[in-house]
Amino acid sequence: TITSKSVTDTDITIASIADLVYTGLGQTPSPAVQDGATVLVADTDYTLSYADNTNVGTATITITGIGNYTGTKDVTFDITPAALTITAEDKSKEFGEVDPALTVSYAGFVNAEDATNLTGTLSISKVPGESVGTYAITASGFTSTNYALTYTAGTFTITSKSVTDTDITIASIADLV
Repeated sequence: TITSKSVTDTDITIASIADLVYTGLGQTPSPAVQDGATVLVADTDYTLSYADNTNVGTATITITGIGNYTGTKDVTFDITPAALTITAEDKSKEFGEVDPALTVSYAGFVNAEDATNLTGTLSISKVPGESVGTYAITASGFTSTNYALTYTAGTFTITSKSVTDTDITIASIADLV
């Protein structure tokens, strides 16, 4: 009589899985499974099922023996946050004009995600000042468990106004004796 061997037997080894970066999709790595020196074959000797394998955190793979193997064994792997940079976009104006709207750009969203996948409220501000010069623009306020957020400052430049602009008027001077 030949009986099935349990995947929990000490001879069965399962390769560890390196951390994976968040992709917005269910991640399904296939660890190598061996019975001593014999490499087992997925869907012949065992099947894989996954839990908690989309968002950042610890995901579980359940290895279930089939054919010559029985039982189940769980292994885990970690999903780490994807890098996301939020950059305050550079803006400029001529002295005396109204400030343009402050905006940001994003680099690093995955799987067609966007700012609606972040929590919190975005705040964009510039260092106060209306004289000719440069001022920092900063953004903050968003948080996320699936993204490691980095905020990058922008520059707000106020340029001088030319006295030849059409809205500059010079009063006439009466004749002098």
